[in-house]
Amino acid sequence: MWLTLIVGDITLPANGDVNGNTVLPERKLEVHSLDSYNAALGEFTPRRLRKLEKTIGDIINSIERLRRTPLVSELRSRGRFGRGDLLHRSLLIPSSAPFEGILTLRSMAKGILGDPRKPKRPDYDECLAGLYNTIHRNSRHWHDRLVADILNDALQPTAIITEDSQRKWRHDHKLLLDS
Repeated sequence: MWLTLIVGDITLPANGDVNGNTVLPERKLEVHSLDSYNAALGEFTPRRLRKLEKTIGDIINSIERLRRTPLVSELRSRGRFGRGDLLHRSLLIPSSAPFEGILTLRSMAKGILGDPRKPKRPDYDECLAGLYNTIHRNSRHWHDRLVADILNDALQPTAIITEDSQRKWRHDHKLLLDS
């Protein structure tokens, strides 16, 4: 899992049977469900969320005006509206309460995903620390050389990642050195 967080999405090649017929087509696994707005929100772009917020705002304003009408006040006092009905609520409780999640979703997404024009990158150090901690927890060794080999193959960096550079990375990030 940690490697996929560092490397990115995984493309699985098409698989064929013994006769050469394609059994499974090539497919892409999106392992970063919170690394982009498209993956995290599906069909709801930030622009579409903004439009939805405006629509809900207009509906809330209409509900608030309707709640203050004499007929709705009388029907509310007679108990004619069910508990979940927006007209049932006291005038002290804003009509926006049931919509708070939708109305704040865009700003919450921005906190997690970053600005839609300049989204956050996955946290390489956190993912690498997770990989190292998993390796150490299962083997009681850090295996810097093997991690360097994996990263070189997966990331294809411009400068070769070495065992020493991985040991230094662990030291700089307060992970214990191999004895």
